This record gives sequence, structure tokens and C-alpha cells, in this order.
Amino acid sequence: MRKWILIFLAPAVYLLLCSKSCDSGQMDDDVLEKKNLNKTRDFIKTEAESETLSDQSLRAYEANAKQKLNDFADFLSIYYDQNIDSAMKKQAGNMIVKLFSSEEITIPPFIPGVKWTVNPTLTDLLKNENLPEYKSTKILIDSITVREPLRYSGESLSKGTLTFSTRVISYSSSDSLVLERIKMEVEMLAKKVDKTFGSETLRVWGVFLGNMKLAKTD
Repeated sequence: MRKWILIFLAPAVYLLLCSKSCDSGQMDDDVLEKKNLNKTRDFIKTEAESETLSDQSLRAYEANAKQKLNDFADFLSIYYDQNIDSAMKKQAGNMIVKLFSSEEITIPPFIPGVKWTVNPTLTDLLKNENLPEYKSTKILIDSITVREPLRYSGESLSKGTLTFSTRVISYSSSDSLVLERIKMEVEMLAKKVDKTFGSETLRVWGVFLGNMKLAKTD
């Protein structure tokens, strides 16, 4: 499991990273931070003015979408681990929601022990009563490939598709269940969202995951 995810989810570490010393260099740090914020804001403003994205930006968002897919697997593994406290599990659930374009996107029933509904959604996946009947569940994702690159699909929106392989390992107190690798695909969407920078809110581009489904086999 990626160390940075556990660091992100640990409130104590968060408070440590956010605390600032009161030494003589504090003023210089504040000035540098303000300059960096202004540079970031100016860059985002420039790109935000465009209703379409450059090819370079689209390729960067595709790479970001791949990372979000891996993050989904890691956060869901945390959410399904009975050994992790409820506060961290809740935070993992919140982070999963932020990876997707909507809580109502559809997800195929690929995890054993989950009480799947008809046409399950992300909301269904994260319900407490739907947690797997195992002590922990590890979701592994690999072989992520861009099947359909991001392309303009309407006002302030570009769509594409990723394919990937997933394998689930579920652990009980005495045994483990390993599923065969499943080929799946997921939508990726680049669209504009509101984001706050200091006292200013900008309409900027972001990339999100969309509906998942089982991939067609040749």
C-alpha cells in the first residue's frame, strides 16, 4: 500500500505538516508561498479561459486518470479493511468519491462478499451494510491502457476510456480467496470544476473517473 495514502489519511501527520514555526525565516516563507500561489493561479487562469484543452494537457490528464484508478484500488482496500478504524475508513470513502464524476456512476459486481444490487452505483459500493464479509479485501489493478484518448465531447468536456485488469484477494481469519484477473474499462472525463485559490474561486479543468464496466473479450 502506498505510504503517501496512509500519511494523507492520518490526522496527526496532517496537523504536523500544517503547523508552522515562528522563527525569523517565517516571513520569507510566507512571501515565497504567496508568489508560488500567484504563479499557479495565473497559469490556471490562462488555461481556464479556454473551452478546449491542448494535446499536451489532454495527455497529462490521461496520466492523471491512470493514477486516480490506482488510487481507487488503494482507497477501496483501506475502506474494506476491518482492522482500520472507522475515522480512517470514512476518510478513504470520501477520497474515493472525489475520484469520480458522480456518486451515481455504475460499477460492475467484481468484489466477492459484497451485497450487490441491480445496476450498482458508487453509492451502493460504499454503504456500510454492503461491506464484504471478509476481514480484509485487497484490490489490485494493473495493465492500465488508454483505449480511447480524451477527445472534445461538448462544452467544457472531453471524454475517453481506460482499460485495465483487476484482481481481488479476500482474507478471512483462516484462509484467503483469490479471484482470477478480470478485464475492465472505465470512462475518464476532463471537465471544468470550481476550485478555490486563497480568496478567489476559479473555474478550472479537472479529470475524473466515470462509469466502470466489464471489458468485452475478443
